[in-house]
Amino acid sequence: MKKYITPAIDRDQQTLLRETLEESLPDGHPVRSLDFIIEHFDFEKWECEYAGGGRPAYTPQDMCKLLIYGSMVGINSSRKLEYACMNNRDFIWLLRGLAPDHDTIASFRKKYKPRFKEMFKESVRVGIEAGIISMRRIAIDGSRVLSNSARRGTADKEKIERLLENIDSKIEKILADAASEDRIEDDLFGTGESPNILSGELADAKKRKELLEKALERVLKKAERAEREGKPSENKRVPLTDPDSDVMKCKDGGFAPNYNVHIAVDCESGMIVANGVDDEHRDVEHLEKLCEESMATTGKEIEQVLADSDYTSTENLEYLDDRGIDACMPPYQTSERKREKKKPPWPDGVPRVGASVDGDLIDGPGLPLNANGQFDKSAFRYDKGINCYICPMGHKLRKYTNRKRRRKHPKIQYSYKCGECNNCQFKPLCAPGGHNRSISRNADAHVHERHALRMKDSQMKEMYKLRARTVEPVFGIIKEAHRLRRFLTRGMESVKAEWAIASTAINIRKLINNIDFVAVAKPN
Repeated sequence: MKKYITPAIDRDQQTLLRETLEESLPDGHPVRSLDFIIEHFDFEKWECEYAGGGRPAYTPQDMCKLLIYGSMVGINSSRKLEYACMNNRDFIWLLRGLAPDHDTIASFRKKYKPRFKEMFKESVRVGIEAGIISMRRIAIDGSRVLSNSARRGTADKEKIERLLENIDSKIEKILADAASEDRIEDDLFGTGESPNILSGELADAKKRKELLEKALERVLKKAERAEREGKPSENKRVPLTDPDSDVMKCKDGGFAPNYNVHIAVDCESGMIVANGVDDEHRDVEHLEKLCEESMATTGKEIEQVLADSDYTSTENLEYLDDRGIDACMPPYQTSERKREKKKPPWPDGVPRVGASVDGDLIDGPGLPLNANGQFDKSAFRYDKGINCYICPMGHKLRKYTNRKRRRKHPKIQYSYKCGECNNCQFKPLCAPGGHNRSISRNADAHVHERHALRMKDSQMKEMYKLRARTVEPVFGIIKEAHRLRRFLTRGMESVKAEWAIASTAINIRKLINNIDFVAVAKPN
């Protein structure tokens, strides 16, 4: 009995019957479904940009199939795609033996950058026509993807200015050397016209100068924005090789040049219905954009939005309320779990008391304390009718001042102060210092209080759990299965095209899992 399997075919053996490309792949292979889906995309606008003449071009359908399927299987670089077209059976079947070189693939991706967003919308349209996208409920989230820039390749204003001085000196030296060489050649060969072509060294220096000027412009804008928001404006740094990205905090620790990417996912189908890329550090600005884009792309209205606390803001809550969309997101800065961990124990020898509606003290488990060991703000009751707070002893904290908070979106904040603290037995727990107790309240606090009351409902809490099961796995698939933890291209427009390809690949994957295309894609 043989211990190992004998190879089925000898490499030198001649075969009479060769299998066809169609027979080389099993019926259920996902590349069949991808081919069938993309054949139904509308490429009319792409084809209008093909000038014709010269060598025949690869069709936009074939090139898009290559890029999307490459993303699905984690092959994104143009050189690896070129290798796959010549050696991988699924790629050979998909392109019917065509093998574009890496330069052709990279040039196509660069030339048609604005079109990839339209291709993404085509994938959403297929999901609508197939009836699997309902838009009843969408989940929104953001993540960070590393830019094609070194972690240490950043500079502040002073360093960029020094580099610009050095590059100017280098350009002047190159031009002086070129002029000197031209004079020597004119003396030897006579004067005459020469082609106006920059030397490679001079072209690289001027390109480097353009990047540095763009980086300097970016760092000045960052400093100006920080100053408007009341934050430190010194030592702002930007990446030098990709100034369109920004230095952001990484989840694995430290800081690095990143892009902030966003998606809106239909909860029933798991398909991405809107996406975006920018260099902003905060996610809160993108909820309205994603909602509007998803409704414009699908032609359907949203019933409910699921998002984490990064998107909870007055502007977003008011927008969703005006559009009649149910907001399911944690209340702003009210993490009960974190507060419970920071809550100090109730002091020994102090009676555990609670406040009734009329302010009289009653027996209870103890009024809530904050992290500083003082009565928490939640122990005070706000009376909207007389615009004041009522302390647990029934004393009134009246409004005495208001100020504007310096942030990106300035907000009015009111302050309330009690005048009866000196004679109160709970002053050590309420206002231990020499001052009376004061409480601040934002002018838009009623918006967040109304939302916090809605989110106390058990059904809303259960519904919010759906967000983690819907949108977060999509980022996991893109970063792990699609291997997009770092963008391959540089510049905002190129990165947007790369993100649109990854989003389309996700939608194709979801379409294949939700609909059986095999019977249609496999010919008789």
